[in-house]
Amino acid sequence: MNFDNAIADTLYVFPDFVGNCRKGENTPENELRWLVTFEETSVNGKELLLEVILRDGGIVMSLLDWKHMTKTEAKNITNVFTSYLTLV
Repeated sequence: MNFDNAIADTLYVFPDFVGNCRKGENTPENELRWLVTFEETSVNGKELLLEVILRDGGIVMSLLDWKHMTKTEAKNITNVFTSYLTLV
C-alpha cells in the first residue's frame, strides 16, 4: 500500500491538516487493517478517522469517526484520500 504517498497527496489538497497511518490489529478473518487519521492544525480541532482493510485483493475503507466537521468535509477528505490510495 502507498499510505505515505496517499496521505501526502491528500495533505497537498488540504494543507491545514496533518495525516498519520498506523497498523491496527488484523481482523478476525486475518485481513490486514490500518487506521488513518487526518487532524486539522488550527484551533477548530477537526479530526477524521478511517479504517482501511485489504480484503480479497481489494481495498475496503470505512469512515469510523469525524469530529468538528460537516459530513461534506469528511466526505471530501475521504474521497481525495481514496483517489490516491492504490494497491502496489
